[in-house]
Amino acid sequence: MANNFVLFARDLSITWGNDERYWKWTYEKEPDGSYVEVAELLKVSWFEIQGKFNTNKLKPGTSYKLAFVVKFNEDASGWGNPVNLELDLPNGTQMQHKESLNNMPRNQWIEVPVAEFTVQENETQGEMNFSMTETSNNLKKGMAINAVVIAPAELSG
Repeated sequence: MANNFVLFARDLSITWGNDERYWKWTYEKEPDGSYVEVAELLKVSWFEIQGKFNTNKLKPGTSYKLAFVVKFNEDASGWGNPVNLELDLPNGTQMQHKESLNNMPRNQWIEVPVAEFTVQENETQGEMNFSMTETSNNLKKGMAINAVVIAPAELSG
């Protein structure tokens, strides 16, 4: 059985993530009663979140999905332009697509899918890079970032 992997917000590279004018770090209670630190977007026009993960932790031959876990609050705005989601695998494969976040549900954690991929047997192992960006002049606000989840695709649903 393949494992799920979670990279929490602190494990990600958030442009201006440590600038209190743009981002606020808070704790959210998880369903199991534990607390996790999340990054809450106050306002920013240059929205960029990046992360890395070593593919040698993944089981060859298994299809995985990679998704950002985010929540929009009631006054979320500025999300009229689609975000660009990208995944670069160590073997040189690049996957990207745009996703509109404008009409996402409010006040609940949702997954924003980046890509599905399979690590092949005897494939180059190493760091994969992923990102979610939207760099128009729109002032964006009202999104919280919980984590990035890497999970077997057949378990998604």
